[in-house]
Amino acid sequence: MKEIAQQQGGRLYYGNDFLAMQQLTLQLTEQFYAQFGNFVLYGCEVSENGISPGVVMLNGKACTFADAKGVTMPYYVKQVKETEDVFYKVGTGIGFENYIAEPCAAGDVGAFRLDIAKRFKDVIQPTGRGYVIYPGDSKKYPVKKFGSTWWTTNNHSSIVYADGAPIDNWTDGNTAQVKVNDGNYPAEYGNWYNWYVTQQANLCPLGWRVPSPKDFFALDIALGGTGISRRDDVIFAKYMDASIWAGQCSGRVENLGALYQGVYAYYLSQSESENSENSATMCSLLILGNRYKEIDLNGINDKKHGLSLRFIITDESLIYNE
Repeated sequence: MKEIAQQQGGRLYYGNDFLAMQQLTLQLTEQFYAQFGNFVLYGCEVSENGISPGVVMLNGKACTFADAKGVTMPYYVKQVKETEDVFYKVGTGIGFENYIAEPCAAGDVGAFRLDIAKRFKDVIQPTGRGYVIYPGDSKKYPVKKFGSTWWTTNNHSSIVYADGAPIDNWTDGNTAQVKVNDGNYPAEYGNWYNWYVTQQANLCPLGWRVPSPKDFFALDIALGGTGISRRDDVIFAKYMDASIWAGQCSGRVENLGALYQGVYAYYLSQSESENSENSATMCSLLILGNRYKEIDLNGINDKKHGLSLRFIITDESLIYNE
């Protein structure tokens, strides 16, 4: 790095000397931050009045953001470069480049959603615990790492898909539907979704997916289990521990209504039953039974029933640190 070192007999400093050092410092700073992608460097606080001024890293450049008052969310910005030429009397000159974050439409090239943007503390190495934001409704879902896999550790409760489209309300379970928790059950139960919801392309944002049966086996191993279905007081307690996987015996929903609340937990997978004789109507899932501390990694259930849902997060850059 170029440093100022005053030497006896040397020439006087030129303005370009200071500009060159300033430019080098900025380039080194931007190169460091560029590895973390797009995020808010500082400022840009969201409130009911809008978004405050700040600096946003966009495509490897530090972009100033003025502010935004009285705006609606979601709010998108993109990188815009402004240039300024300054000439001296002797005819030489220098050019300045200024990068700013300007408001734009969601579909514009380079559009970046600012109102839920990650901050520097969120883009550094994840701590093993944090949260993700579901883009359809901006709900926060806590996540935790088990083995090499990040899981959401709250039952899903959104009533829209990732693109904001509503999930059909519960009628008969014959199509993709959600049964909304009407407040008669603990909020921790979340909502109940049938298997057909897991098959909708707009359910999972990029970097999210519905777990597979193999994910449930891996989770059991990560919790200290054997990876086979069994009765197990110790590992069952870990599934239900609010500080670990925070499972909920939220039961299921079918045409008869809500059943087995407080007794069984049913967690959807993306897969049909592995038994070809019933794969047309049944899906694979994780079943946890509170009565006998049962852990059924090979559970099956009717695709039409409303069950609990969690996600695997495959893109660590989506995780906000606590």
